[in-house]
Amino acid sequence: MYRNIIGPRNGFRLLMYHSISNGVEDDPENFFTVNPNLFKKQIKILKQSNYLKIVNLQDGLKLVTNKKLQLSITFDDGYADNLYNAAPLMLSNNIPFTVFVVSNFVKKNVKDYLSQNELIELSNLPGVTIGSHGLTHTPFTDLSTKELINELTYSKKYLEDKIGKEVKYISYPHGKINYNLLKYIKETGYTIGGTSNFNINNKIDESLLLNRNVITALDSENYFRQKIEGSCDWFNLIDKIKN
Repeated sequence: MYRNIIGPRNGFRLLMYHSISNGVEDDPENFFTVNPNLFKKQIKILKQSNYLKIVNLQDGLKLVTNKKLQLSITFDDGYADNLYNAAPLMLSNNIPFTVFVVSNFVKKNVKDYLSQNELIELSNLPGVTIGSHGLTHTPFTDLSTKELINELTYSKKYLEDKIGKEVKYISYPHGKINYNLLKYIKETGYTIGGTSNFNINNKIDESLLLNRNVITALDSENYFRQKIEGSCDWFNLIDKIKN
C-alpha cells in the first residue's frame, strides 16, 4: 500500500458517493450503489483514522494544505436513501456532507430519488449542504449555450425555492465539464464545483474544478483505505490520457 511507503497524501480529498442502498433502478449493475453495511464500515474507517480531518466543502477549500489530509463527503444525483440510510449515520458521527441534486428528479417525483418533502427534510439536517447536479442530468458538454444556462439557472432556482437557502455548489452530470463552460457557471452564481477526476486537491487553481474520488460497490475496506490514502491517485493519469 502507498501509505506503507511514504504515508497518506496530504491535501483536500473529496469522496463521491451515489446511492447507499441494496439497489436502485438507475444503477442496474449496482456499481455505484454502496451497500449500507459497507458504507457503515467505511465511515468507521474514516472516524478511526488519526491522519485525516473530515470537513465540509467550504472549510476544506479554505484550509488546503500539503501538511495535513482533510476530507469531505459528497453524494451525487439526490437519492432518497441519502436521507434514510446515509444521513442517520453521518449525523451520529457528526460528519458534514453535501448532496448534489438533479432538480427535475425531485420535481417529477422520480422513483428512488428525493421527493420535495424529503429534499426539504434533508436540507434542514445539521451539517447538510444541498448543491445542484443540473436540471435534467444531461452532460453539460452536450448542451448549447442557451440550454446550459437554462440547466444552471433553473436547477439553482428550483432548489433554492424549495429549501429556502442559497445553492452555490454544483457537480457535473456524468463528469462532463471543460474550461469553456466555467464562464457561464460562475455567472449563474456557483462558487464550488465537483468533477469526476480522480485525484486529491493539494493546490486549488479553480474552485469549480475540484477533483473527487468515486466510491463504488467494489471497494473493500482495504481498497477504500488505499483510495483515501492516495495509492489510487494514478487513476488521474488515465483521465488525462482520455482527454
